[in-house]
This record gives sequence, structure tokens and C-alpha cells, in this order.
Amino acid sequence: MPNAEQSERVCKVKREYHKIGGGQEFRYVPFNCQDRSPSGMVHVLGDSHATAYSPMFEQLSAETGQTVSVYSFAGCPFIDFRRQLFVGHPTGCNDFNAAIVQRVREKADAGDILFLPSLRIDRFGDQWASFDYDVFQMMYSPAALKLREDAMKDAKEWMQLFVDQHLHIVFEAPKPIFRAPPFRCSDWFNRHNPICVGNNRQPREALERLRAPIVTSMRELAQTFPGVSIWDPFPVLCPEDICFTTRDGRPLFFDGDHPSAYGNVLLYPDFKAHLGAQLAKP
Repeated sequence: MPNAEQSERVCKVKREYHKIGGGQEFRYVPFNCQDRSPSGMVHVLGDSHATAYSPMFEQLSAETGQTVSVYSFAGCPFIDFRRQLFVGHPTGCNDFNAAIVQRVREKADAGDILFLPSLRIDRFGDQWASFDYDVFQMMYSPAALKLREDAMKDAKEWMQLFVDQHLHIVFEAPKPIFRAPPFRCSDWFNRHNPICVGNNRQPREALERLRAPIVTSMRELAQTFPGVSIWDPFPVLCPEDICFTTRDGRPLFFDGDHPSAYGNVLLYPDFKAHLGAQLAKP
């Protein structure tokens, strides 16, 4: 995080690494805190989009004295609303999700935060190629609707477990996604790479339509359970009619959907404010 944020750091932070369920846990542990004792925990469950927020988590631990445990398995979203938790995921994903649910059930105390960031919409492509399927058709097909209906019933059962623990549950709404990975298209010598389609920009309206079913599912959970809220990084990353992968010449995204370190810097104040508002609730 930038030097401007350093004055608010009241703790030093050490980073620990642990294996769990075939995935990993990155734990940010505060120590030598000034004027306060380390207290409280933030539990983060998700895919690679969980570890993409590592700069924010380290800064949060340093500012608040909270331990942040990040449980992550690449390609293994936690409650993605497109399918049930234990259906249609990569090998090892089910074991990982079972392990992290058990860990949170054992370790979380009432009043802790449970943050759930994951990629919950289909990509236009990855680091190697653009995909040739229609992501909008995949999101709005009758088959996708049926899967989301089943996923919502499943999600409510999982949420009830965490609500019964009196946790503050925060979902991450889907971020902008792009058709090309910026790190392969950002310099003069690679700008004409065949993968660099879309000029690293996307119409906001189209992305809002793509993510709308997922946001609707999240809002239903938030209306059902008072302990559930939604943090939305989209307006910070895309405040205008066109979404870009850069701002002021600096990258907001590393690839087509993971935020960069600079993206973390811009998102952090809004993220911290949202968590603070949840902790202030009874």
C-alpha cells in the first residue's frame, strides 16, 4: 500500500502460510500494536480472487489489529450462485470447501467477519486465449437459470450455519472483467498481440447486465439474513460509462479480472469503510 496509508498503521504484520484441504491459508497476524491489543478476525473464503486482495488484507491487519485468514484454492469459488457448492467444480475443490467450512465453524467467534470474494461470472478469456463462447448466453440460458435456483437453495443452507454463529457475512459483488489480459497488452511492443482484443475496455452497461443475476442472488440473501451484506468494488473500478484496465497510466487489473496492487490501493478505503459499518451493527 502507498506511503499515504502508512501513518494509519498501528501494528506490524507477519504473514504465515498453512496448507488446508488441498488449498492454502495465508494468515496476516498483527503484533507490536501501538495503543491497542490485537483483536478480532476476518475469515476470507474463495478462489484466486481472495488472494488477489492480499495488499488490502495486510493493510487492514496493520490498521485494525485484526488477524486476517485467507483460504484460497485457484478455480474454486465459494458459493458462486451459478451452481451448488459441491457441484461441477475442479478436482480437489469439494475437499477444500469442506475443510474451510469446518475451519471457520471451529475458529470463528461471534462478531467476526466472513468475507467471500470469488469469480462468479464466466470469463471472456484467460491469460492464453480468448474464449469462443457467448458468456451472456451462458448466464441467461434456461439451464443456467435452473442451476441458479438450485444454487440459491443451497446457499441459504450454508448461510444459516454462519448466521447461527453470529458472523458478519460480506459477499464481494462481481468486478469488471475484460477480453484481454492487460499484462500482455500494456506496452508498445505487445499491444498488437492477437489476444489483445477489446482495447482493454468494456461498456459498463454490458458488464452490469452480465453480473445482474449474481447481484440479484446476493441481494436475496442479504434480504433473507440480516447478517449478510454486499461489498461492491465495481463503482470504484468503473465509475464511468466505459470500464478501463488502467487509470492515470497505472494498471487497475493484472489480467482480465484480478485487481492489481494499484487496484487494491484504490479499493481499500471503500472496503475498510464497509467492514467498519458491518462491525458497528448489533
